[in-house]
Amino acid sequence: MDNLKVILLGVAILTTIALVSACVTGGQVNALMLDSPTIIGGQDVQGQVALTVQPGNERCQGMPCPIRLESSNPSVAQIDAEIIFANQQGNALFQVHTQPVPISTTVELTAYFLLCESGTIPPSTSHCARTEAESGRVQLQVVPEVNPLSFEFSCDSPFESPIAAKPPLRRELLKTPPGFETLPLNSNRVIGFTFAEADHALIVQPVQAFCKFENPNLGSPMGVVWLLNENAEVIETYVVAIQLDSADGNVAKGVLINSKGEVQAISFLTIQMVRSEGASEPLFIDVTIRANGVCFRVEKVNYCSNETHAPQLAVRKQFEPVYKQNVIVQVENAITQLVDKGLLDSNIPVDISSAISAIEDKERIKRCLPGEPTSCHADMIVAATKPNELPAPGERVDIGVLVVVKEINFSEGDADLKKLSAGYYVVSAEVNEQGRVMPPVQVRGVLSEGGQNIEGQIPAKPAPYISEDPKGDIGVVEISGIVLCGICIPPECWW
Repeated sequence: MDNLKVILLGVAILTTIALVSACVTGGQVNALMLDSPTIIGGQDVQGQVALTVQPGNERCQGMPCPIRLESSNPSVAQIDAEIIFANQQGNALFQVHTQPVPISTTVELTAYFLLCESGTIPPSTSHCARTEAESGRVQLQVVPEVNPLSFEFSCDSPFESPIAAKPPLRRELLKTPPGFETLPLNSNRVIGFTFAEADHALIVQPVQAFCKFENPNLGSPMGVVWLLNENAEVIETYVVAIQLDSADGNVAKGVLINSKGEVQAISFLTIQMVRSEGASEPLFIDVTIRANGVCFRVEKVNYCSNETHAPQLAVRKQFEPVYKQNVIVQVENAITQLVDKGLLDSNIPVDISSAISAIEDKERIKRCLPGEPTSCHADMIVAATKPNELPAPGERVDIGVLVVVKEINFSEGDADLKKLSAGYYVVSAEVNEQGRVMPPVQVRGVLSEGGQNIEGQIPAKPAPYISEDPKGDIGVVEISGIVLCGICIPPECWW
């Protein structure tokens, strides 16, 4: 009996295609929609297609028309039928069945209007051509099922935290998400990615103790991230957690928990680090910000998010127009000025797309808060150079391009330059016997007003931690004390 039903259904579909093929002369998909754009893997979601057709004659008005549905990743999201038919109102419903996923996965669903040849009875789908220009597309985000029975966590005793070179932000205006009020955050360590002419910002504060969720699927909370909009208002807050023992090769599992308690699984690139000789004592858990993500260092391992799995933590994804206008354009202008002045070799590539911004004015850092009129505006923008090969020991190499938006005063060190005025600079340093780029550091540049050339040595000290692989230091740029190829510019250098 079941076989007979299948045969009759197949005959009905082919007969419908035959009738439509004789009537329909054209059409298009107007919309492709899903009841929910995000779904937990293993659940189903309903979709709808809306279309219009061009009937060949009056008798064809309202004739159901075939639509082909495709999934970019059927192993994650599979559509229940390859071909569906619109009703007389031009609508068709379908189901999408998803599979459990380890990390958040985006699947693109596409609907094509089909034009079928006439004259073949019964026709098959091979006689139908999809119309590429009149297709509909929609993205479905399939997320892992992390089952947080609760967000309860326990923490060890707080570790020592040195007095920050920069004063901490006032914590009362940067609230943690509900349920995390007791998370021991490091009040001496608050950093942000900021812009020269805009109040958008990404601010991060790491924990000051090793903590662990009772739910093993959540791992260990590492810190809190705040996103600020153009009015310096907090638009979202995330708790970042990492499963430190989940590293498989160079990747570890983690989650983002937003202010609503929603959990998204993400992954982190793991980078093995080594201590620098003569560097200051580092924090046990620390954080840095890159253009494409946030890195949490736990002792000698750096866990870095990426914009593919966690666009929420990527400044150049979250604030794309602002990033282009206030960072990329500034660096491009600096490169032009330096090349024209003969201060930068035009053949040396500069990693413009990963440039970062930093604030070095201690008083303005205090005012980098929601609602303040002069908040998160950068004093420095920097992009690393990308040498094609590792320089030889003793060789001096250009390691970055620096844009100084507002005058920077150096309060420490015995270098000949005690300040950098607003302008464009090339940063250079020597390679030591171990293949590391280390102090002393020199700059050469041109002032943005007046065009006067500046050259000299600036204070610098080794980063507490650098990549285990010397080649891994080339092209690395970090915020808050700008780390370039394993060196940093004061007031402080953090990994």
